[in-house]
Amino acid sequence: MKYLYSPFLMLLSITSYSQNVTFEEVLKLSKFNLTKVEEYLGNKGWNYAGTSVDYGKEFVVFNYGKSAFSDAAQSFILYKEGPPDGRNILIFQLNNVQRYNSIVSRLGSLKFKYYDSKVENGKIIKGYLREGCILLVTVSTGKDHFDSTRTLYSFTLMTENK
Repeated sequence: MKYLYSPFLMLLSITSYSQNVTFEEVLKLSKFNLTKVEEYLGNKGWNYAGTSVDYGKEFVVFNYGKSAFSDAAQSFILYKEGPPDGRNILIFQLNNVQRYNSIVSRLGSLKFKYYDSKVENGKIIKGYLREGCILLVTVSTGKDHFDSTRTLYSFTLMTENK
Protein backbone atom coordinates (compact mmCIF):
# COMPACT_ATOMS: atom_id res chain seq x y z
CA MET A 1 0.00 0.00 0.00
CA LYS A 2 2.82 2.46 0.76
CA TYR A 3 4.08 2.06 -2.82
CA LEU A 4 0.79 3.39 -4.14
CA TYR A 5 1.10 6.59 -2.10
CA SER A 6 4.78 7.25 -2.92
CA PRO A 7 4.27 8.36 -6.55
CA PHE A 8 1.33 10.50 -5.49
CA LEU A 9 3.39 12.23 -2.76
CA MET A 10 6.29 12.76 -5.18
CA LEU A 11 3.94 14.29 -7.75
CA LEU A 12 2.36 16.50 -5.08
CA SER A 13 5.74 17.79 -3.88
CA ILE A 14 6.98 18.41 -7.44
CA THR A 15 3.77 20.29 -8.25
CA SER A 16 3.99 22.37 -5.07
CA TYR A 17 7.62 23.33 -5.70
CA SER A 18 7.04 24.06 -9.38
CA GLN A 19 4.46 26.70 -8.44
CA ASN A 20 7.10 28.73 -6.61
CA VAL A 21 9.51 31.07 -8.38
CA THR A 22 13.25 30.81 -8.91
CA PHE A 23 15.60 33.68 -8.20
CA GLU A 24 16.14 34.02 -11.95
CA GLU A 25 12.38 34.54 -12.34
CA VAL A 26 12.47 37.12 -9.54
CA LEU A 27 15.20 38.99 -11.46
CA LYS A 28 12.97 39.09 -14.54
CA LEU A 29 9.95 40.18 -12.47
CA SER A 30 11.91 43.14 -11.10
CA LYS A 31 11.89 44.65 -14.61
CA PHE A 32 8.14 44.15 -15.20
CA ASN A 33 5.30 46.56 -14.55
CA LEU A 34 2.74 45.83 -11.82
CA THR A 35 0.23 44.21 -14.18
CA LYS A 36 2.77 41.70 -15.47
CA VAL A 37 4.07 40.97 -11.95
CA GLU A 38 0.56 40.29 -10.60
CA GLU A 39 -0.43 38.08 -13.55
CA TYR A 40 2.83 36.13 -13.51
CA LEU A 41 2.74 35.47 -9.76
CA GLY A 42 -0.98 34.60 -9.86
CA ASN A 43 -0.27 31.94 -12.48
CA LYS A 44 2.44 30.51 -10.21
CA GLY A 45 0.14 30.12 -7.19
CA TRP A 46 1.00 33.36 -5.38
CA ASN A 47 -1.74 35.45 -3.75
CA TYR A 48 -2.23 39.19 -3.49
CA ALA A 49 -1.95 40.08 0.22
CA GLY A 50 -2.58 43.84 0.22
CA THR A 51 -0.13 46.70 0.54
CA SER A 52 2.60 47.60 3.00
CA VAL A 53 4.54 50.79 3.64
CA ASP A 54 8.28 50.10 3.84
CA TYR A 55 11.14 52.57 3.46
CA GLY A 56 8.48 55.31 3.18
CA LYS A 57 7.03 53.77 -0.01
CA GLU A 58 3.84 51.81 -0.58
CA PHE A 59 4.50 48.28 -1.85
CA VAL A 60 2.09 45.72 -3.27
CA VAL A 61 2.49 42.45 -1.31
CA PHE A 62 2.18 38.89 -2.63
CA ASN A 63 2.58 35.69 -0.61
CA TYR A 64 3.19 32.04 -1.40
CA GLY A 65 2.36 29.08 0.83
CA LYS A 66 0.38 31.14 3.35
CA SER A 67 -0.74 29.39 6.51
CA ALA A 68 -4.50 29.02 6.96
CA PHE A 69 -4.06 29.91 10.64
CA SER A 70 -1.87 33.04 10.52
CA ASP A 71 -0.18 35.53 8.20
CA ALA A 72 2.92 33.31 8.03
CA ALA A 73 3.92 32.19 4.53
CA GLN A 74 6.82 30.39 2.83
CA SER A 75 7.74 33.47 0.79
CA PHE A 76 6.73 37.08 0.22
CA ILE A 77 7.30 39.48 -2.66
CA LEU A 78 6.88 43.21 -2.13
CA TYR A 79 6.81 45.26 -5.34
CA LYS A 80 6.96 48.99 -6.07
CA GLU A 81 6.90 50.15 -9.68
CA GLY A 82 9.24 53.05 -10.29
CA PRO A 83 8.61 56.11 -12.43
CA PRO A 84 9.57 56.01 -16.12
CA ASP A 85 13.38 56.01 -16.34
CA GLY A 86 13.50 55.30 -12.59
CA ARG A 87 13.94 52.07 -10.63
CA ASN A 88 11.47 49.34 -9.75
CA ILE A 89 11.95 47.89 -6.27
CA LEU A 90 11.20 44.23 -5.64
CA ILE A 91 11.82 42.57 -2.27
CA PHE A 92 11.85 38.76 -2.22
CA GLN A 93 11.62 37.34 1.33
CA LEU A 94 11.94 33.75 2.45
CA ASN A 95 12.71 31.82 5.62
CA ASN A 96 14.42 28.72 4.22
CA VAL A 97 18.19 28.68 4.80
CA GLN A 98 18.83 26.07 2.08
CA ARG A 99 17.06 28.18 -0.52
CA TYR A 100 18.91 31.29 0.71
CA ASN A 101 22.29 29.53 0.44
CA SER A 102 21.42 28.25 -3.03
CA ILE A 103 20.61 31.77 -4.26
CA VAL A 104 23.69 33.37 -2.66
CA SER A 105 25.99 30.70 -4.15
CA ARG A 106 24.70 31.54 -7.66
CA LEU A 107 25.08 35.34 -7.48
CA GLY A 108 28.52 35.28 -9.14
CA SER A 109 27.25 33.19 -12.06
CA LEU A 110 24.39 35.69 -12.41
CA LYS A 111 27.03 38.44 -12.89
CA PHE A 112 26.53 40.12 -9.51
CA LYS A 113 29.67 41.67 -8.01
CA TYR A 114 29.99 42.07 -4.25
CA TYR A 115 30.65 45.69 -3.22
CA ASP A 116 29.95 46.15 0.51
CA SER A 117 28.62 44.63 3.73
CA LYS A 118 27.71 45.90 7.17
CA VAL A 119 25.77 45.14 10.32
CA GLU A 120 23.00 47.64 11.01
CA ASN A 121 20.23 47.41 13.63
CA GLY A 122 21.01 43.73 14.21
CA LYS A 123 20.82 42.86 10.48
CA ILE A 124 23.55 41.65 8.15
CA ILE A 125 23.34 43.63 4.90
CA LYS A 126 25.40 42.69 1.84
CA GLY A 127 25.43 44.74 -1.36
CA TYR A 128 25.94 43.51 -4.91
CA LEU A 129 25.95 45.29 -8.27
CA ARG A 130 25.20 44.18 -11.79
CA GLU A 131 24.53 46.28 -14.87
CA GLY A 132 21.22 48.09 -14.33
CA CYS A 133 20.61 46.48 -10.93
CA ILE A 134 21.47 46.92 -7.26
CA LEU A 135 20.92 43.94 -4.94
CA LEU A 136 20.84 44.14 -1.14
CA VAL A 137 20.84 40.81 0.68
CA THR A 138 19.63 41.12 4.27
CA VAL A 139 19.65 38.50 7.03
CA SER A 140 17.61 39.34 10.11
CA THR A 141 15.88 37.63 13.01
CA GLY A 142 12.57 38.20 14.68
CA LYS A 143 9.92 36.53 16.82
CA ASP A 144 7.03 34.62 15.29
CA HIS A 145 3.54 34.35 16.80
CA PHE A 146 4.77 31.45 19.02
CA ASP A 147 7.57 33.69 20.38
CA SER A 148 10.20 31.57 18.61
CA THR A 149 13.15 33.26 16.92
CA ARG A 150 12.99 32.99 13.12
CA THR A 151 15.56 34.02 10.55
CA LEU A 152 14.34 36.00 7.54
CA TYR A 153 16.31 36.32 4.31
CA SER A 154 15.50 39.27 2.03
CA PHE A 155 16.72 40.06 -1.47
CA THR A 156 15.99 43.69 -2.39
CA LEU A 157 16.35 44.39 -6.11
CA MET A 158 16.41 47.93 -7.45
CA THR A 159 16.23 47.57 -11.21
CA GLU A 160 16.26 50.22 -13.93
CA ASN A 161 12.80 50.75 -15.35
CA LYS A 162 13.46 51.35 -19.05
